[in-house]
Amino acid sequence: MGSFTARLQSSFIALALIFGTALGLAMPPMQVNDESTHVFGTYVVSRGNILQRSADGSPGGTVPRRVYRLALGFPKSVFAIPGWKPRPRWTAAQLARADGARPGGMPVEFRAHSAVTYLPHALAIALTNAVGAPTWAQFYAGRLAGLLCWIALVVGAIRIAPILKEAIWLLGLAPMALSSAASFSADTVTTGVAWLFVACVMRIALDERARFSRGWLLVLCGLGATLALAKIAYTPLVAFCLIVPTARFSSRRARWLALLAIVTSTLASLLAWAWAAGAGHLSPPLRYDLPAGSRPWTHLLSDPLVLARAIVVTTWLKLGWYRDSMLGRLGSHDTPMPGWVLALYTYGLAALAVAGGDGRSRVTPGARFVALTIALFCYVAIATVAWLRWSTDPTNIEGVQGRYLLPLAPLGSFAVVAARWRPSDQARRLGHAVAEVLVALALAASTMACSVASGRPKAILSRTVVLAMSTSCGT
Repeated sequence: MGSFTARLQSSFIALALIFGTALGLAMPPMQVNDESTHVFGTYVVSRGNILQRSADGSPGGTVPRRVYRLALGFPKSVFAIPGWKPRPRWTAAQLARADGARPGGMPVEFRAHSAVTYLPHALAIALTNAVGAPTWAQFYAGRLAGLLCWIALVVGAIRIAPILKEAIWLLGLAPMALSSAASFSADTVTTGVAWLFVACVMRIALDERARFSRGWLLVLCGLGATLALAKIAYTPLVAFCLIVPTARFSSRRARWLALLAIVTSTLASLLAWAWAAGAGHLSPPLRYDLPAGSRPWTHLLSDPLVLARAIVVTTWLKLGWYRDSMLGRLGSHDTPMPGWVLALYTYGLAALAVAGGDGRSRVTPGARFVALTIALFCYVAIATVAWLRWSTDPTNIEGVQGRYLLPLAPLGSFAVVAARWRPSDQARRLGHAVAEVLVALALAASTMACSVASGRPKAILSRTVVLAMSTSCGT
């Protein structure tokens, strides 16, 4: 089993490096989901503004003028989607304002995540900026740093998890996951930490030789706090520790004290961030810009079940869309992947989830119920935030994408895994060899689809445009 785990890790590193880099080059700047906001947040953090606060205390900060001009030069109009008419995001007045900004930087306002999600990218930006690298080099260094962070987190999860190693391997190489990792995205740290947390809990709960030591307690407290700071909707994941049996502890009292410590550290990190950065970074903004009759939350008093109905109806109508956008729709305009790529990942994940056992571990019905309950609770939290933040119709939930479900995917796999059964070692190695070839072909097709849809078959053109822009915009 040790040699097979090493094979999984090495193949993941190779495929993620090759195709993650290819996707990072094929995708033009600012075309990944919310990338302009995350680029601003990264630069603000790289300048030492960890709390991401403007001079007036509102969320935001100051970015170099050349970076602001980069966002202006790559609005969300790059993708050549049939039937879609591009609309410029930036006006001539904004362009003039950017060009006339003082050398110290350009004030920007954005509702960003905590600095935890930007640390890998910000470190790369700070290092390349310190050596005087041009803007295009800083930009792609940030994307590469996100990819390397993703590889480290997923390889750690594969190594630690006693079961579902192949499912985590395939999930980590999904086109959506890999393209987000090779960009400026908060999902890199969020999803990677979530998978690592689940892997650690499974190791403690299913390995009969494991004991809940002080080291495990520190690891889970740290991962739980990081997860809460990354995205608050995934905070309930810490409850997955409930599957760890009392036998792993010295006593029943020690078990509950450990669980209390993990929950306390998670909530304490949220409260500390809210106190330091301001509650505006935590609370979802309500849509006061809408007419009174279109504000979703105003319907709760007259119809308390309106949100529950909206979640059920939207989930039923958009189930296929969630699947597609979790596995293989890239960029701000959801460039679709070939149908066979989606089929490969869909059926492959289902098979690896069921056949992901190690032949020894025992997953109880109670543990499966806990995993499904946590996944459902997190999904309801995500849908509720989207309903409050983005929806204009109280009967429909807008803004939820399948990529938001990636952190929860291992929980769903855990709920259906046949832990006591696994194929023979020979069948497993042969199956993985075939999977490596198929995944390589799928990622090559995804990279090609991304490149063609962006209108830039030669990815080097993106770097050339960025280079020309950065040298003409000064500081």
